[in-house]
Amino acid sequence: FAVSADALAGCLSFEFSHQRQRIFINCGVPRQTGRELPVELRATAAHTATTISDMSSCQFISRRGETRILKGPRKVTATRTTTAEGESIALSHDGYVARFGLTLQRSLMLHSDGLALSGVDSIDGAVPALPGGGVRTTRFHLHPSLQAGRTAQGDVLMTPARGPSWLFRCEGAHVSLEDSVFFSGNEGARRTSQIVLVSASPEDPVSWQLVRLLQDDAGSL
Repeated sequence: FAVSADALAGCLSFEFSHQRQRIFINCGVPRQTGRELPVELRATAAHTATTISDMSSCQFISRRGETRILKGPRKVTATRTTTAEGESIALSHDGYVARFGLTLQRSLMLHSDGLALSGVDSIDGAVPALPGGGVRTTRFHLHPSLQAGRTAQGDVLMTPARGPSWLFRCEGAHVSLEDSVFFSGNEGARRTSQIVLVSASPEDPVSWQLVRLLQDDAGSL
């Protein structure tokens, strides 16, 4: 608690790049700030991560003009596996156990050729009646150098100024593109987009995949 004045609620969040092209990011924090970080930038929703009922994995409390973390994940697990297919990591945290009895789980696999990233986001535990309709939301904030749009099939196509395009698809969730902001760049705050997945049912896992496209494939979408 004593050293959490600038701590972030980003447990299990990640960023992903291919060579010099940044793809998935977290919103980050301004390079220079002489004041306390806004809670919005510290919240789980500002990270490439999952929230339950739009609540952060940490609970914030304001005291004496500072906002600190009162409670947060205490048990975080990570298991890494290497196979011929690629590198995998299975993650979990208990940041929602005290409030809802639920453990968040995330598995990621980077395929051996480096051209595809697959993931599954899920929960472990009996789902209670949750506030806010019990929505489980997973966000993927995109780097502002990418132009993102929907394909005819409902997937998300991400196109950089130079280099190959990337396609994001998922199962088990409603997909939308929403506004976001990237704060950590040298240029200051920049508008960008985020992919938002709202699970069809809180109990069901959401599987997704990011794939690099050949030039001919991108032109046909």
